[in-house]
Amino acid sequence: MKPYAVLRSWRSPGKAVRVLFAEAVVVVIGVALIAAFGVLMADASKNSTLEAALAALGVVGITGAGVQARIKAKTQSALARLV
Repeated sequence: MKPYAVLRSWRSPGKAVRVLFAEAVVVVIGVALIAAFGVLMADASKNSTLEAALAALGVVGITGAGVQARIKAKTQSALARLV
């Protein structure tokens, strides 16, 4: 997929979602974990271990998905140059 292809064709976002499906799922899970962390922080009960675990997993999930997408993009561009 070429840069700015989304601007040229309405089908490009669907192709991007298919290519980056795993990364999108990991990001959604990470956002859900961070949202759960926020809900627990607003709650009056003290469950700091669970809060810390949810925050850490959420941040690692979102960051990991970004790194994974970047690696996939670099690999695909390198393969395109070789072919």
